[in-house]
Amino acid sequence: MTVVTRPAPPEAADAASLSALRDALRRADYDAERVEAELGTHELSSRPLDTAVHLRRLRDDAFSTLARLFLLGAEVDAERLAEATAPVEVAWLGRSGLPATGGAGARACVRAEWLFSRVTWTRRQYFGVQLAETARSSWV
Repeated sequence: MTVVTRPAPPEAADAASLSALRDALRRADYDAERVEAELGTHELSSRPLDTAVHLRRLRDDAFSTLARLFLLGAEVDAERLAEATAPVEVAWLGRSGLPATGGAGARACVRAEWLFSRVTWTRRQYFGVQLAETARSSWV
């Protein structure tokens, strides 16, 4: 049996950081319309071949950093993540359990998608282990 431990979802005490993260997502135009425009698709596939194509379509800006991390599951440079999410610190993001941080990079533990114009966060599955079963649309 595999036991997976993970940070609890961000608490209400983190409201200021959550609000700042929400603002960073808005500043980067991290929404369904931008994803469709940048990736050229209305339906996002997570197949490795499709993901590789999507990654090549992204540019070098805040939206692309956030999409690489939270939508496509690619590792991103911690400095670029800090720029994209400022003033939210990468260390806080790591403690929140949204990305796993370490060294010079970060890898998402969640996937941020849209459901009725609201960002919905779901835990990613790594190495065949489901990290959580439920979506948490109230985090951000």
